[in-house]
Amino acid sequence: HWGVKPDLIQYAKAITSGYFPLGGIGVSDEIAQTMEASGKPWMHAYTYSAHPTGCAVALAMLDIIETEDFPGQAKQKGARLLAGLRSALSGHPHVGDIRGLGMMCAVEYVKDTATGEMFPTEDAIGARIHEETVARGMFSRVRGDVYALAPPIVTEEQTLDDMVGILADATRAVIG
Repeated sequence: HWGVKPDLIQYAKAITSGYFPLGGIGVSDEIAQTMEASGKPWMHAYTYSAHPTGCAVALAMLDIIETEDFPGQAKQKGARLLAGLRSALSGHPHVGDIRGLGMMCAVEYVKDTATGEMFPTEDAIGARIHEETVARGMFSRVRGDVYALAPPIVTEEQTLDDMVGILADATRAVIG
């Protein structure tokens, strides 16, 4: 996305879907060539590094990601989630921004949408909305007055719609 080509990617839990401890890194050709040119081996080993079972699980997970088109699912389901959030909350007088890409979305709450003025910290709007979503059966992440959603790719569409409804109801309960 955004034309970004990373030099290094770290990965862990998701590479085995959490079934086996494994982590690793992927590096760009440029970084790999630089490391090789030093003439020194680059080693980083732990008990969960290069374990044959972990590697087999990771290969199976990569096959699932590819055959079930997780990137395509993330794009399609994420678009549904973002559209639902925008439909339910975009006209709210205290919703400053609704943003997202793939399955990661966020709703930012502000005191004044015209100026972008934030609520006073002591109002704890984000925390109060989070409490309301928890009471309604949904737990997610909040940072200040930004409520973030990052459901797993395997989330059913009805559940995504339910998430939107819960957040909209919680928003109205806290700030009208």
